[in-house]
Amino acid sequence: MVHQAALPRIKARDQKPVGAGQRGGVPNHAHALLKLFPHGAREAARAGCARSAFWGQIWRSTARAASREESAIRPPRSLRRALSALAALVAATLAASSGAPARAQTVDLLLVLAIDCSYSVDGGEYDLQRKGVAYALQDPEIQEAILSGPNGAIAISVVQWSSGASQVLALPWRLLDSPEAIAATAAEIAALPRTTRDGATSISAAIAFSMGVIQRSPYQAVRRIIDVSGDGRNNNGPPLARYREAAAARGVTINGLAILNEHPTLDYYFKAQVIAGFGAFVEAANTYSAYQEAIRRKMLREIRYVPVSDRADRLDPPG
Repeated sequence: MVHQAALPRIKARDQKPVGAGQRGGVPNHAHALLKLFPHGAREAARAGCARSAFWGQIWRSTARAASREESAIRPPRSLRRALSALAALVAATLAASSGAPARAQTVDLLLVLAIDCSYSVDGGEYDLQRKGVAYALQDPEIQEAILSGPNGAIAISVVQWSSGASQVLALPWRLLDSPEAIAATAAEIAALPRTTRDGATSISAAIAFSMGVIQRSPYQAVRRIIDVSGDGRNNNGPPLARYREAAAARGVTINGLAILNEHPTLDYYFKAQVIAGFGAFVEAANTYSAYQEAIRRKMLREIRYVPVSDRADRLDPPG
């Protein structure tokens, strides 16, 4: 309790009926209390309200004035509700973004088709490659293999490559989980333009780039394959052995489709220097005209689900 003598002297002109004298919306006698109790009008009023009826009157008028001032700066209820809802939404968004990412969908296979677009591949030969892949996806046997695995789906992407400085993700990941999805992807691949620059033959850079495509996939799978098609030996870019070994160490299989039109023994080179990983194999096409059937055989072998206990006998390349 504050002693009466400690309170400021209220002059006669300030002892008007409550509400008669106003200063900025607050009664004059209230300001006298606020000078002594600058941190709270209500505390000032309570300090003197027990002394007299006059101070009780001051307390009531000061409390009303303080309430009016608080109301003047307080936002409307509708605005407060909107701000509260916005704050809740922001908090939920931050919580989701800071938590663990959503689990990727599991498929039976991640397959990167790496198509040769180097100097040695002319426009007609490139067309035979993209149309051959599209043809393979429309094959009933391959569609059955895609849809009959444990997860009933695979994911596929297409990389175009040439020199060590030229690789393009021509078709980002596509989920093949229905006949309609397979047909739509086949149509996309059949219409793919050639987007990479002409250049030398860097199989090593194609493998390195394809590994990045796999790592950024929105899907996950135990079986991950890079399918390299080409008509020449690695003659540009980083050492091939480094990247094929790195891929195999990460559980990625590299298969090869060797087109023998310029190098009749290219399939032996692919077997010794390109393929890597569990169950890796090489398919050969004598010419680009034979590419369509060769890629169909190759994709069928890659896509078919084989139980782990049977893989050693059925997926190892022949002697």
